[in-house]
Parts: sequence; structure tokens; C-alpha cells
Amino acid sequence: MHCVPRQSLGTRNHLLAKVATKSRKMMQILELFSGIGGVAEAVRQSPQLGRIHQAVDIDQQCARVYAHNFGDSPVVATIESPHSWQTNIDWRSADAWWLSPPCQPYCRRGRQAADDPRRAAFQQVMRVLQSAGDAVPQRIAMENVPEFRGSDDHQQWLRLLNELGYRVTEQCLCPSAWQRPNRRLRYYVTAWRSDICEQPPPPVTPSPGSLPVDPLSTYLDAEVDDNLWIDDTQPGAFATALQAGALHIVDADDEQACTACFTGGYGKSIKQAGSYLRVGGRLRRFSPNEIQRLLGFDAHAFTWPDDIPLRRRWKMLGNSLALPVVRDVLASLMYN
Repeated sequence: MHCVPRQSLGTRNHLLAKVATKSRKMMQILELFSGIGGVAEAVRQSPQLGRIHQAVDIDQQCARVYAHNFGDSPVVATIESPHSWQTNIDWRSADAWWLSPPCQPYCRRGRQAADDPRRAAFQQVMRVLQSAGDAVPQRIAMENVPEFRGSDDHQQWLRLLNELGYRVTEQCLCPSAWQRPNRRLRYYVTAWRSDICEQPPPPVTPSPGSLPVDPLSTYLDAEVDDNLWIDDTQPGAFATALQAGALHIVDADDEQACTACFTGGYGKSIKQAGSYLRVGGRLRRFSPNEIQRLLGFDAHAFTWPDDIPLRRRWKMLGNSLALPVVRDVLASLMYN
């Protein structure tokens, strides 16, 4: 059995070029908790990473956005239901799984409780793997918030992967290390079966001396909808938070600016849901198109159905993925 050395992988261009020279069969990816298609977009941008075998999500509006951009409609199913795995989810034919289960049970603002019902879908994924026998996937990748690490589910997940013969690498990665002016620190697991390689998948890191973060101005819209501007002179919760210094504000002309993590609550929650932009002394929210550029979605290829409202677009993007990181995480699984 041939294994690559246990070493960190460098920048995207080096990593994807290395993968492109491989002659192995492309991964057939089951995209669980697919949302608007972060993994599908990563694969569209870098086809050598594999192909989406099937996407699964419970949200019908997310499925519509996914189908609008990628053609194939995801399976709309409750992942926590055993019936879905028996009748709707074609998991046996995929040799790689990507999963981004709900983060709310683990995040700082969530319940962080063992009885949180949003854990049920991830628990069901583990039950399916436990009983899959020879049908377990060759490769697995997972994304969640850093607080997942150390949770009861985290310990159960690692025990299960070890019992099933996987070799595992855990990392916390942020797109700001990939030149994006956005902080979105996330926990990632990559795992492959020991019959692929006895060593764990190589960790993904940006190369030493990587280029500085791109200027924020390159991600901004040339024209802005009026409803993004905020009147901070009126009394209310926003003005109170602004006066208390509780908001994360970046300046459009600051070449060193780095935005905070945009969450699913952006546009609804005033604090700790993402950054505000200051332009000429005025404040506004970031548009969905600006956020999707920061996350790495193609500014021209990825579009929205006209009837998806502004707040839903923010929510869907807040629950999505940082594509520069996702591409390298997927590529690390193809090294053997």
C-alpha cells in the first residue's frame, strides 16, 4: 500500500494541481445537509475533485436554490428519519460523504444541551454508519463550528470512526488564511478507510508566506439597494448597540479590513451575526451577493431565484460554507 507522507498541504493551486495529476477514480460524493450547495459549487469550480452523486436537505427553499444553480434537485428528506435512509437517500452508491450537520446544538449562542432535538439528524448519520457493514464510504469529510470539538457528539463521532477503521484528521480552518477578508473559523474532519492508507489524511494549511488578505473593496457591489442602508440616528436597539460599541464595523476603503463571520441570523439579529459596512460615514448591511463572494461562490454562475426574499438569502448564506477551504479539504481526501 502506497501512502503519501504525513505532511501539511499547501495552497489551493499546488494542492489542486497535485490532485489533477492523479489517475484515480473521481469521488462520488453524497452531500448531506446540502443547503444551497456549497460542496456542489466547490466541485463545479474544481471538477477534478469529484462529482455530486446525490444531495440531501430538509429545506425546500434551499433545494430550489440548489436546483436553480446546479440543475439536479436535492432529495428533500428528514435526515433524522430511518425511513429516509431506506427509501430516499442513495447512500450505498456514494464512496465519499460530506456532512455539515446543524451547528446550533454546539455553538456559543445555542442550547449546548444533550436533549437538543437538532442533534437527531447527526445521530442518525452515525447509526447508519454503525450498521452499514461493507457499504461504509471510503472517505468522509465533515464541517461544523469549533465548539463541536469536545462535545459528547464529537467524542462519539471519533469513537465510531475509529471502530470502523477510519484514519482521521481534525482541524480548525478559517478562510482568512486563504486571502479572504472574512473570518469563519470552522472545525473540519477528514477521514479515509485504513485500506486506502494507514496514515491519516494530510492536514490542510495555507503555505508559509502566503499572500496578504485581498482588499475588501474587491468584493463589494458597484450599486447598492436602498434597503441595505441603516438610519442609525433613530432611537432603538440598533442605535443603542452602536453607541455601546457592540457592532463589528468595517470601512469600505480599509485595505486591511476583515469581516466577521456572517451567520444565519444576519439581518435579524443586530449583534454577533456579521459585520456592517461604513461607506462615507454611513452604515449598511452587506448584500447577499457580497457575502457569497466572500464565501467563494462564483459571482456570475451562482444566482438566486427572484422570489427568494432578502432575509432568507442571508440565512441560507449564513448556514453555508467557505469554498476556498472546502476545495482544499476535499482535495486532501484524494491524495490516495
